[in-house]
Amino acid sequence: MTQKPQIDPTESRKGKIYLWLAILIFGAASAVIAKLVMIGEGALIDGRNPIAFCNVLFVGNVVAGISLLIIFHREWQPSKLKELRPKQWFVQLALAGTSGALAPALMFRAVEQTSVTNIVLIETIEIPLGLFLAWLLYREKSSWSAVTGAVLALIGVATTLWLQTGQPGEMMQQGQMRGGIGLGEIHATAGTFLLVFGAELGRKQLRTIPLGVFSVFRNIVGSIIFFVVTFLLMGPQHFMDLFSPVLWGWMALYGSIIVVCGQLCWFSGIKRVTPADISLASAFSPIAGIIFAYLILGEIPMTAQIIGGAVILCGIGIGLAGDLKFPHREEKRMRSVKSEDKPKAFTGV
Repeated sequence: MTQKPQIDPTESRKGKIYLWLAILIFGAASAVIAKLVMIGEGALIDGRNPIAFCNVLFVGNVVAGISLLIIFHREWQPSKLKELRPKQWFVQLALAGTSGALAPALMFRAVEQTSVTNIVLIETIEIPLGLFLAWLLYREKSSWSAVTGAVLALIGVATTLWLQTGQPGEMMQQGQMRGGIGLGEIHATAGTFLLVFGAELGRKQLRTIPLGVFSVFRNIVGSIIFFVVTFLLMGPQHFMDLFSPVLWGWMALYGSIIVVCGQLCWFSGIKRVTPADISLASAFSPIAGIIFAYLILGEIPMTAQIIGGAVILCGIGIGLAGDLKFPHREEKRMRSVKSEDKPKAFTGV
């Protein structure tokens, strides 16, 4: 008879702590980026903002990649890299191009076109989408409470966007908002889908690829892909101020704190937890984002966003209640994950 893998409660608790730290860090990311762009407006170079979104995405990824390479340089020894199969390198390349380059680019465009509060609420669709993809790709089932909470979160986002379409322009302006459903919301939705898809594929890859190799490859190769595509499609003018000291100074701070610390906590967490744990922690991300958007940018949530946030909180509460009432379900879900399938994507840059 085959022995079932034992669950380490200590590792599970560590994973949840890492996961929630990552959620708080990433919750501040969009607001911090928007604030940095505002700072760049006060340091124009021949009328151009050196902290433009293209520059931030590229330089932030490079700084993060270099920082992670310094931390995980031992995992990049040729002898260890030879152990990885061609299929693993191909999957990493696909992830770097989608969730590492294209998805963040879409999210940056969304920041330009709509409010940070709207973006962080839209990102909540990653909750039901993550559970669905976990079932579709790995046949991993979640508890009724996790599914119910995920559906409520999705309803909360839909309610927010629907109620916002009828808000008067004066109220939107007072809260420093750009509401409704437009290109910003579409870009945020598409970016979130790519991030979640990459998250699920990445979760499986982390079980067979060293964390240092995965994270460094994702950042550096993702930044190269983004640079080449942007250069070919939009021209070199988008990177004219790429070597501005102001840009690199702020990106050194952003890349090391938001990206590196956030990714390390995230990847360290998802290796130790279940899909339901990831979805539940991610459900708090919109709430953290709204709080940071208010503290950093002064965005005042409107009635529609407060109502939607309340529905999302109800979803979080149901998910937590289910896990607290039936703690054995977590062990059962952990056992349903095969050892070879052992490991969100990356948010911020």
